Amino acid sequence: MVLESLMPFIKKGLVRIKIPNDGRFESLKYLIKEEQPHLVFLSGHSFYEVNKGYFLFENKIGLKDFIDEEELSSAF
Repeated sequence: MVLESLMPFIKKGLVRIKIPNDGRFESLKYLIKEEQPHLVFLSGHSFYEVNKGYFLFENKIGLKDFIDEEELSSAF
């Protein structure tokens, strides 16, 4: 849905999309550092517990890796 909505802008060269090739937090951090994007759109699973939010990534072997909001914000 997001890609479909942005397609007219992509075709005009106004928007460029980069997507990590895996679901690891380290890959996202690397891509943010290299690309220095104006906007990052995260789509996935998350939850909020004891006054802290968590977003689901995967670890090096593909298992669940919940990253808390403070660590996630450190990628930016």
